[in-house]
Amino acid sequence: MFCLTCFFWTAGLAALVLQKKTMALLLSGLALVVFGFYFLPEVRSELMFSRKKPLLQDKTKAGPDCPEAMSLAVQAKTTTVIGVGAVVDGNISCGQGAEIYGVLTGEISLPEGTVRILPGGRVNGNISASAIIIGGVVEGRCEGQKVTVLEQGTLRGTCCSAEFSIKPGGGFIGNAEAWPEPVSPGTREGGCAAGAVAGHRRGALPVCLSTDGGRRDRDVFPADGRGADEAHTAGHD
Repeated sequence: MFCLTCFFWTAGLAALVLQKKTMALLLSGLALVVFGFYFLPEVRSELMFSRKKPLLQDKTKAGPDCPEAMSLAVQAKTTTVIGVGAVVDGNISCGQGAEIYGVLTGEISLPEGTVRILPGGRVNGNISASAIIIGGVVEGRCEGQKVTVLEQGTLRGTCCSAEFSIKPGGGFIGNAEAWPEPVSPGTREGGCAAGAVAGHRRGALPVCLSTDGGRRDRDVFPADGRGADEAHTAGHD
């Protein structure tokens, strides 16, 4: 750029000598502009940064007013995933759902979320969620509005649910408790009613989810109902 400045300045002097004043003024002006732009740092920096300021201001205006609120909203919709082969010792209590492909030892508490234990996954601990889908192995207490044991799933422990289903091939070993009725104001609250059913046969369906006069029915009958007919006949005999 120094050579370009010298060229314009020399050409301007030559034009002045040849008495071409207009050309001399034009070339001299170009030489001064090049000199001022490239050899005066303050002028150059002012021109460069003045172009970037409007862009930065536009990005700032377009950004969210409350980044903290946005991060909380994203966190509320997240799903916790424990991958295949992962072994985790801890609790899950935030987010909208959980998917377990590996092994988790701890508690899962998602009152309004959905917990899925996929085939190959395992949970050693209690689970509390709106919906629980078991395709792996769970050892502990499951409490939720809807609990489903899939064909490959096994639940060992206690289930307290308003809608408890076991798909053919699924396993359930333990006790089932009735989901508590809505409690009116002034009535003493209680947890899940105890001991609705106990079983250990794979694919068996629980029968009788209530107690009668302190007597607890703990029979588990297969889906064809033969066990229920036999029990009924035995009662008449």
